[in-house]
Amino acid sequence: MVLTDAQYLFEPTKKLSGAAKQWENLSEVGKEITAMALARNKPVHQSVQFNRSQKKDSKGDELANIGGTDVVGQTSSIVVAISEGSAPHETTTRKLDIAKSRDGAKGHIYTNFRFEPANFDEFLLDAGRKLIRR
Repeated sequence: MVLTDAQYLFEPTKKLSGAAKQWENLSEVGKEITAMALARNKPVHQSVQFNRSQKKDSKGDELANIGGTDVVGQTSSIVVAISEGSAPHETTTRKLDIAKSRDGAKGHIYTNFRFEPANFDEFLLDAGRKLIRR
């Protein structure tokens, strides 16, 4: 497995200069990571951030909102967008939106986001947006 954190901070093997080339550099990094994983037959798990135009209340499933480059949305088999849970549980829950799936299935799940004790179990919301614990 290839794990990358903050892929947008990586630099490609052959870096292009100039601010206008930043998105091309990020694109090359994505292509290099994909090539490395394919050559070794390993899956890639990477973290990236949404760009500044991503609204906190948006659907969270728009691949165009992944900051820096389109390569993540283009080369990924699955994209999961993680956002804060709904009020009043925004600090103790997370919403995971399946923004892309090669098999076509999209949707979302809700999880706990607790650390004392650690609990990341899935839960449901009822029609009134109240938590239903499993």
